[in-house]
Amino acid sequence: MSYPTNVCDFTVTFGVGEAVGPLNEMGLIRSIAMPLTTATNPVPATFPVYDPTIDLSTYDILANYTTMGQGTGPIGKPNNSVLTLTWRLSS
Repeated sequence: MSYPTNVCDFTVTFGVGEAVGPLNEMGLIRSIAMPLTTATNPVPATFPVYDPTIDLSTYDILANYTTMGQGTGPIGKPNNSVLTLTWRLSS
């Protein structure tokens, strides 16, 4: 049985040989294309006021961003390790 919640988990696993080195930031991006494309940000001059007339359907959108290891420095990932991160969003 399942119950609706206001929680959404995003999990990523970096395998051996992937994302090697210091990891200091991560973000959730809604990309319009694969591979990731570069798009001009259409933020209106009145930012942060929301303008529903702006069509964002053809743009990448940054949903959330964080730096990792606040106060302790970046997370180090050696070449021979596996790292799994879970990002939890709730309202």
